[in-house]
Amino acid sequence: MATLQVRDFDPRTATHYYHCILAGIPHPVTLQSISSAIVPDSECESVQNLEKIGCQIVPYRLHVFKETLSLKFGVVDFFIHHSTSGESANPAEVHELFLQWFGSSLTRGVMSLNSWISLGQPRELHSATPFVSALMEKCSFFDAKVVSDIEKLRTFILSKVRFDNRGLNAHANNRSRVAASEDSSLQEEQTGTDCGNDPSVEWKSVGTLSASSLDSQELAWLSRQHRQFPSIAPANEREASATWELEPVRTFLQKALTPLVEVVK
Repeated sequence: MATLQVRDFDPRTATHYYHCILAGIPHPVTLQSISSAIVPDSECESVQNLEKIGCQIVPYRLHVFKETLSLKFGVVDFFIHHSTSGESANPAEVHELFLQWFGSSLTRGVMSLNSWISLGQPRELHSATPFVSALMEKCSFFDAKVVSDIEKLRTFILSKVRFDNRGLNAHANNRSRVAASEDSSLQEEQTGTDCGNDPSVEWKSVGTLSASSLDSQELAWLSRQHRQFPSIAPANEREASATWELEPVRTFLQKALTPLVEVVK
């Protein structure tokens, strides 16, 4: 596919903008190999169907975090470029074709690296911008006063969220987009009717995070990344085999991620 210049792309105005989470990445897997795996295949049927209506999937941003964890995690964002003929394309049809590509060709490409990819947003949303903006605004976990690297923590947390398929926040598709800050944390800047911090917009829970899905190494890592994370000393010095009491962790996460994410045991 032809390479597009995305220098002037603005997530605020994009009709289709997708935030995807990479996880379970073995340390030997290179950024270059991931980059190759996320490029849309021109032979893919959903990609061809998008092209027929004047639309093209464009990888916008890729970042992988290499932490003191057994596996790496990261984020990749895509947007849909509309040619002149694609400006009249049905947004719901474009969205469905993107999801078809995501669930087939893209997923297979990432799995070939022994890694996995998931949507980092509710499935019903055509753009991730209002959701990520609301996450930053409404969930105290991402307070910049207690977290040094918001994007890193947000990416990790979203890798643990299991989004439901109830479509309870589809109303966000009908509202104007919010601004992205220069540091890519998608901090809000009001542009018309704002979907992220508008108190009149009622966001429903988007899914669940299971506290038991966090292993001992991840809990120890989180305690170093977040200054308000429960101070629970492991039973021994080896993080990988340490025993943590999960209830204080669950209680903290439940309070810090409400109202958008429900935390379960």
